[in-house]
Amino acid sequence: MRKAGFVEIKPLNLPDKQNTNDELIYILHIFTETKNGYELIKSVDTPTTSDFQELDFYYLSLPIKLFNFRLLEFPFKEKDKLKKVIPYELDRYTLGGSKELVYDHLLLKEKEKNLYEILVAYIDKKILTKIIKKISDIAELKPLSVTSLELTHFFNKHKDALAFALLNIEESTSEDNKTMLSNAIETLQKYPLNFYPEEVAYLQKTTKETKKINLLLTLLLLFFLSININLGFKIFIKNAEVSNLKNQIRTIYTSTFPEDKKISDELYQIKSHMKNISEKANILVGTNVLEHLRKLSNKEKKGIVVEELNIEKEMITIKGVANSISELDDLKKSLSNFYREISLSDIKTINENKVLFTITIKE
Repeated sequence: MRKAGFVEIKPLNLPDKQNTNDELIYILHIFTETKNGYELIKSVDTPTTSDFQELDFYYLSLPIKLFNFRLLEFPFKEKDKLKKVIPYELDRYTLGGSKELVYDHLLLKEKEKNLYEILVAYIDKKILTKIIKKISDIAELKPLSVTSLELTHFFNKHKDALAFALLNIEESTSEDNKTMLSNAIETLQKYPLNFYPEEVAYLQKTTKETKKINLLLTLLLLFFLSININLGFKIFIKNAEVSNLKNQIRTIYTSTFPEDKKISDELYQIKSHMKNISEKANILVGTNVLEHLRKLSNKEKKGIVVEELNIEKEMITIKGVANSISELDDLKKSLSNFYREISLSDIKTINENKVLFTITIKE
């Protein structure tokens, strides 16, 4: 069975932007997975690295006093849509804007038809990153999720009078440890909130796995060095040079062709791009574009509107609208003074008896 941890941050001596030496007060609750969910094994005050080593993963719980709140209203409740619009609202109401914050939201209620009340909780990104770093340095593993037991319980308890409760938050957050642990189990199973900064990537490897990999790499290195230390050193240098060269090629390629999202073979893809560029460059070789434009402009007819003109090496295509078929016949006759092979196609009558047409001219 897997073991999970829940780190509960206490609302005392929390770090701020000015003081980087503040100590965190926290408790590690350790759960084991059962058929019915998670069962609490023990709680450890001020745990050490060894306490985290027996865990498969852990969650970090923040006190409600760290958060600020906004009550917002939207004509929709879908999570994907809310994630897109909430940052713009925070930009309006917060100093520094949404880029300096980590936030999540809860749906409160539908005030009226197609109008929903949303609670947005947010925290300064620098403060949260500092807390995660301090805990991660001890655990040697980053948390799977950052949530808040107090906030979850606060929301469930005061949902019907949330605005008033937020104004008296000091009086509304006094909960015994048993209640908090009950919320912790629920949170482990349902992940109600997540304030994990996107910039901090979660490392899914455990400490034991990392140590095994490091040991394996060390043994392999010693093995190769024992065979031929000089040869191994030369191979290492050459591989580093090749890797550096490949990185430079990849950097230059992505800056030259930013539209390519999937890169497998830079040399082959460069050749393909060069072929396309060459083909495009040859399209108008030997074609006097200005001369064609002069001929066409001299034969402009009233009542005919050219909507598209495509000049290629051996063919000209004209698409437009005419007031009548007779005007098209007049245009075709006038163009025959300069071109021999002229054909009309795609003729279609539209509103007010106007006619859509396509003229193809071959040199």
